[in-house]
Amino acid sequence: MNKQMDANALFGYGFTAYQMGDMILAIEQLEALLALDPDYSSLYPYLAKAYEAEGRFDDALEILEKGIKVDEYNEQLYVLAGKLSFKRQRPNEGERFLRQVIALNPSNVEAVQTLAAYFKHVEMYDELLELMSHVKEMGEEDPIYTWYEATALRENDDFDKALKCYREIEVGYEHDVDFLEEYGYFLLEFGKREEAKLKFQQVLLLQPENTGVSELLQNLD
Repeated sequence: MNKQMDANALFGYGFTAYQMGDMILAIEQLEALLALDPDYSSLYPYLAKAYEAEGRFDDALEILEKGIKVDEYNEQLYVLAGKLSFKRQRPNEGERFLRQVIALNPSNVEAVQTLAAYFKHVEMYDELLELMSHVKEMGEEDPIYTWYEATALRENDDFDKALKCYREIEVGYEHDVDFLEEYGYFLLEFGKREEAKLKFQQVLLLQPENTGVSELLQNLD
């Protein structure tokens, strides 16, 4: 009982210090808790984030991996480890951690979006399509997944399917400059010049300082 009380007290001190931004004190308290009770699974994400805040990235990854061994179903640990792996230029590890959490729970939007954003950034469009197909097969629906799908289909020159995806979500993203600009360029590439102009005009209504789109519209007139 005393050990549990001490563990709870240490976690409370460490968590409070973390919330107040005192990472040195948070680390001190949470490391003490780790030594006292390594099975206290709640400590691991906060100790990892405190390490990361102090620039101790390798320590953060190490503690996340230890945490996963203690609580293999803690999705937050996998997501943190995946993001940190990408930050440390270890993309294979990052992908592995995120695929593990998606296998545990395909409805973990943060994990899916992080992996999808990585695939898009490195232009791995086949992998992006496979991921979007997988989560949809698992019954997960989200407009941003359809956007990722549209982008990948466009890059793979599957214009008809890409257009269908863009059409499906265009109402929901009518105030999103990034979507409107991407959609406009796609429509222009697809030969739908007048529709593209309408999208670029929407961009300028939301972002009048966008000189690139402004100049493009002038050339289209």
